Amino acid sequence: MNNPPFRSDIVVYSPDRKPKLLVDVKVRPSKPVDEQHIEWPAEIRRQHGYFDCYFLLVTPERMLLFAPGDPELGTQIVGADSTAVLQRQLDTTRFPLRQLDEQQLVSAVYSWLMFSQFKTADELLADPAQQWLVTSGLHATIFHGDIQQEAA
Repeated sequence: MNNPPFRSDIVVYSPDRKPKLLVDVKVRPSKPVDEQHIEWPAEIRRQHGYFDCYFLLVTPERMLLFAPGDPELGTQIVGADSTAVLQRQLDTTRFPLRQLDEQQLVSAVYSWLMFSQFKTADELLADPAQQWLVTSGLHATIFHGDIQQEAA
């Protein structure tokens, strides 16, 4: 990725080694993360400096997915409840996401992405917590991709 300003926690590559999804995990966000407060998430997106792929900001409460494109010019943003999305990878009743450290949350997100990328679109659409993966176009983009967890 030619030395982006910020390193992503997880990167999903296409078979030709082009980044298709950058994931940044923040366990203690300094500002609200939701669809009504996108200024700070958009700034995090800009700091990664790579706009040709999807960008997913994950906190213990929310996931915000930015479609490819410069956030300054406006881009589609989809939000999802992190607990609902990750509950099949982690018993979130016993291990609330708010109690995880950054590496643990990154590992849960990595596991979820590994699981999701090999599911069919129909399987994901059958699960209300996963439908946004298909309707946003992300699933088709990362289907059978190469997921790399970046070194800490």
